[in-house]
Amino acid sequence: METTHDSASDEQALRDLVHAYADAVNRRDAEAWRELWTEDGVWEAFGTAFEGRDRVVATWQGAMQGFALVFHVSHHGVLTVEGDVAQGRWTISEQLKGVDGTASVLLALYHDDYRREAGQWRFARRRLEVLYQGPPDLSGAPA
Repeated sequence: METTHDSASDEQALRDLVHAYADAVNRRDAEAWRELWTEDGVWEAFGTAFEGRDRVVATWQGAMQGFALVFHVSHHGVLTVEGDVAQGRWTISEQLKGVDGTASVLLALYHDDYRREAGQWRFARRRLEVLYQGPPDLSGAPA
């Protein structure tokens, strides 16, 4: 039996996926974060592509070790759905406090590819495009 999907429910499911990502980051919940990725998922951040769910999660866990606080917010986004694949672009911000006490802010875009697997949307690829990273007063130069 063929399953049909309507674009409004797919778009809401994808928005829920992006918000679940932010929630898992803010709670530092590696297992919840892991479940958002396809097995062959790719996370591109700061010029490096990390391939495969296990490597993506291990890299994220390592990065989180450097921060006493990460507050990730997903703002507006745009989505295009084509069957069981979709693309999206999201504006995000992060307020960060390093384990050394240094505060910083990250303003960026996420460029996403999604894939529906067993009825669940997951990240197949997320590419981070940094617009600004530096002091919270925005005194640094844009990227």
